[in-house]
Amino acid sequence: MGRRVEHGDVPVGAAVVAANGQPIGNVREVHPHYLVIERESSSAELDIPLHAVVGIEEGSVRLSVNLEALTELPAEDQTAGRRIETEE
Repeated sequence: MGRRVEHGDVPVGAAVVAANGQPIGNVREVHPHYLVIERESSSAELDIPLHAVVGIEEGSVRLSVNLEALTELPAEDQTAGRRIETEE
């Protein structure tokens, strides 16, 4: 069994590929428990739990699920639930 992927292993900008080989998008943000994926085909983003990442091969992030198992965040909800840091 391989080593578990940690958030520090995932490069921003890396291509993301579903379990069936379908391209999903690119990593926009890396957080301790999830990745934010930017989709080229839509203005929506995807939040993918880090435990769905099975590995990083040839610079691509490989998932254990297909696109149909993921939920897009509409543009107006993309910052909901995220901590936004501001300067004071």
